[in-house]
Amino acid sequence: MPTARAARRAPYQRARAPAHKAERLEAILDAAEARVRREPFADIQMSDLARRVGLVKGTLYLYFPTKEALFVAVVRRVFARFFAAAAAGVAAAPATRAGVCGALAGAIGAEPALRPLVAVLHTALEHNLSDRGVADFKRFLLGEVTALGARIDARLRWPAGSGARLVLRLHVLVIGLHHVATPSPAVRRALADPALALFRSDFAAQLAELLPLVAHPLPEGETP
Repeated sequence: MPTARAARRAPYQRARAPAHKAERLEAILDAAEARVRREPFADIQMSDLARRVGLVKGTLYLYFPTKEALFVAVVRRVFARFFAAAAAGVAAAPATRAGVCGALAGAIGAEPALRPLVAVLHTALEHNLSDRGVADFKRFLLGEVTALGARIDARLRWPAGSGARLVLRLHVLVIGLHHVATPSPAVRRALADPALALFRSDFAAQLAELLPLVAHPLPEGETP
């Protein structure tokens, strides 16, 4: 029978079986994704994430060499869900720019962790990855963007590459709008002043307004 001390150590034992490793990996990603929904990336501590999944900090680094590598893995998981939902939405939407834009915006809204992750993707996450890690992530992203872009092109009968360009424009919009729509506490307090109402921003409303403005096919003869 295990001693009380052994029982306390049990959560920190290394997962050796592949199934156990996969379960622990999913638990780590779940904890990280839940955390980034609630607080800024910069405030998240690896030691806190380790405690939440019953690990010591050193064991967590056996799965991910850096905090950035962990959250890029979360980005990949969130992006995979977004692209799947966006593809299904585009296929079911009316074959119009408004229909496609609505499907894309809806897929964004269905993933609450996507906005904060995209907002730090280029400024923080990609800055502490290995060359191989960056290349693998970019290849993953290329496949997803081109596949969704091709669906958009087919739905709207646009020239090849137009849909992929729209997805990249959506990416840029999400980054900018998230920063504007998620001000610091001091800015939020300042914007409570009715005289400063012009500077308040609602992410969903702004995205619905701006996305159709950048949704247009490539000019004839232009390549992506």
